[in-house]
Amino acid sequence: MPSSQPSQLRVQKDDFEELQRQLNYIIADLYAWIGELRGTEGFKHSEDSSETFITADGVTYENLNTNGDVGTAADQVAQGSRGVTNGDSHDHVGGDGAAIAEAALTLSDNTTADVSTAKHGFTPKAPNDTTKFLRGDASYAVPDHGSLGGLTDDDHTIYAKAAATRYNYSPSSVTVNTGTGSGVVANVSDMFEGDTYDVAEAASTPGFDVEFAFSSITVLPRKLVIRAWYNGTSTHGVGIDIYNYDTTAWDRFHSFLGDHLDYVQFCIDIPSATNYVDGSGNAKIRFYHFSAGNASHDIYIDYIQLAST
Repeated sequence: MPSSQPSQLRVQKDDFEELQRQLNYIIADLYAWIGELRGTEGFKHSEDSSETFITADGVTYENLNTNGDVGTAADQVAQGSRGVTNGDSHDHVGGDGAAIAEAALTLSDNTTADVSTAKHGFTPKAPNDTTKFLRGDASYAVPDHGSLGGLTDDDHTIYAKAAATRYNYSPSSVTVNTGTGSGVVANVSDMFEGDTYDVAEAASTPGFDVEFAFSSITVLPRKLVIRAWYNGTSTHGVGIDIYNYDTTAWDRFHSFLGDHLDYVQFCIDIPSATNYVDGSGNAKIRFYHFSAGNASHDIYIDYIQLAST
């Protein structure tokens, strides 16, 4: 019996070593399977050492324990040097790495990450054309003028001036075609100063027709401001017209009746003044009594002004 114990021990030791090698293969296969599940290359067994594993991309891990961790501090540093600091991801968020500085970016001359109507992205490459601007569909184009499309360069200059400064224009002359006028044109340049331009109504149709002309207009007017009192009746009406140089006709912008007991102030919008100022900077407005007149009625005009804003 004693003489047979060494041989029996050697068999047991050989069996144990073989079992250990088989277990190492099983562990390696498990890591390979886990690696496939996690989308990595996995591990493969090294024939040189039962404690060494080599990844499919050629990186060797020493002292790999059964939990899949690198056993020594040096090997942990080696694992970290592969660029993974927080699990398998490395997106520079939540401690996975420092933010990428703008200076570290290298951009190519392509449209891969440009903004579009479907996603956020980079601003498209500039066209080196100062007349073009980035549109809502992420393309560059020369903007149109919308409702101002028919304006000339001079018109644009006039509108630009109007946006910066208010320009007011008082009438430079007055012409009474029907009725009897009294006063001077300067009487309508200031409000509340006590001077008015008066027109006595005629017993005809129209009851009165009085024109006020403007000159030297450099900025297109956007408003017509008037303060007047028509001492008539509710059955008599007065139209406020502006002359259209394009159609060569008068356009009615407002009308009122003679049922007011005192002066009334009107602020009349002029949506597009391009047709109401000629090429020399002239404009005309008129007060037109559009029904049969009454000689006992009068209109008193205190203030008339074309304004750029």
